[in-house]
Amino acid sequence: MAVSFVLLFVALLNDYDPAVFLVTPGTEVMGLTMLKLWAAGTAGPVAALGVPGYLRIGFIADDVATLRRGVQAIIAFGNQRHGGR
Repeated sequence: MAVSFVLLFVALLNDYDPAVFLVTPGTEVMGLTMLKLWAAGTAGPVAALGVPGYLRIGFIADDVATLRRGVQAIIAFGNQRHGGR
């Protein structure tokens, strides 16, 4: 699980390059806003802005688990139908 978070962090870090160059006052992306707040020393708002990211990860993990159960059910059905091959 920790490796997944590291890979997600690296993927999100790569998205900051265009955001830094395209930013104008009032149109900052959430990640850049979080970095500015963290640099200013305000950890509370950074934590609050991080909650949607963790929720999104949770929903994706739940979707993957549901998909995995569905695939396992299809495989089990196929095995029953074809005599356990």
